[in-house]
Parts: sequence; structure tokens; C-alpha cells
Amino acid sequence: MTFAERDLKTNQYPIYRLCILFILFLGTTFVTYAQSLPEVGGTAVTDWSTSWSMAGANPQRTSWTAEEVRGSLDPLWYKPFEPYIPQRVQIVAANNLLYVATSAGLYALDAATGSTAWVYPTEMPLGHSPTIANGVAYVGGFDHKLHAINALTGAGIWTFEAGAGFQTNPLVVNGLVLAGNRDGTFYAIYADGASAG
Repeated sequence: MTFAERDLKTNQYPIYRLCILFILFLGTTFVTYAQSLPEVGGTAVTDWSTSWSMAGANPQRTSWTAEEVRGSLDPLWYKPFEPYIPQRVQIVAANNLLYVATSAGLYALDAATGSTAWVYPTEMPLGHSPTIANGVAYVGGFDHKLHAINALTGAGIWTFEAGAGFQTNPLVVNGLVLAGNRDGTFYAIYADGASAG
């Protein structure tokens, strides 16, 4: 019998309740915040203080925005995931969608309802959170590829293959996608396609 099974049989599971409440709190916070975000479909978001379109919220990775969530936080919805979500992954919010990198691909969820908007499947797990810039989701995976995906539809735009897997969150600056790779190389790829220049 595992510890979890023993605790559940003896009704000693306050830590499980705390974990569930914390997850519900985080989910509610992300939904509330995502609903207040500006659309970033076809234009560049330059005011990083009002967006959380990448891990750490901005290119400096400060995890700070001017938005403040106030008032009572109650769960609006929850979404169970079958595929594993790596521990490094942060939920990224843009376009009224929540982007979640998993072991089976990139999921986009409607921020208001939690329903799945689209799934971009991958053969290997994704290594970190995506970055959303100019209507494109950029995400690297253990399949040795950096994927550029239409952030609204989930359609693949291009992929770049490296010598090993990507386990970092890409940074998109000045028309370049920047990402370190497990092959020891730091890549700078044109955001409009690996063969564009």
C-alpha cells in the first residue's frame, strides 16, 4: 500500500486538499489575468507590462507585470491533462488562450471555459513553455526541433532541427528566435522561418 492510499483510507489527506486548493488558486489567477490581456494576433506586443506571452512574462524574465489580481478568487473551471506536464513549464497566456506544453505536444485552452481550442501534437515531449510573438507560438522539444505554430489555429508554420533537444523557453527579439540547445549550441533563427536568411 502506498502512502497516498494509506492516507486516503485513514482520512489523513490535508496536504492533498492544500495542493488542490493551490492549483485551483493558480488556475483562477491565470484565467482572470488571461481574460484581461490584449490580443496579440497579428501585431507585436511591445508593452510587456500588460502581457504574459512567455515564461517569466517578458524578455528579461522578471515575472512582473503591472496587472494586479484583486478580490475573491474562485475556480471557474479546471482541466485534467492525461499527458505529463514537465515541471519547468509555465502556463503562457495570450489571445484569450492559455498555452500548456506537455509530453504529447502544445495545448491551447480557451481562458474563459477551459475547453481545448487546439492541440499541436509532437512525437517527443516539449522541453519548456512556448513564447507567443506576432501570432506565432515558438516552442522547443526533445524531438530536436524548434516549432513555429500559428498561435490562433495550432497549424504548424515551420520547424528547425538541431543536434539535440531543446529544454529552454525561446526568446523572440528583433525578428530572431533565440534558444539554447542540449547540443551545446545557442541558436539564433529568423522568426519568419529557418530558411528565410
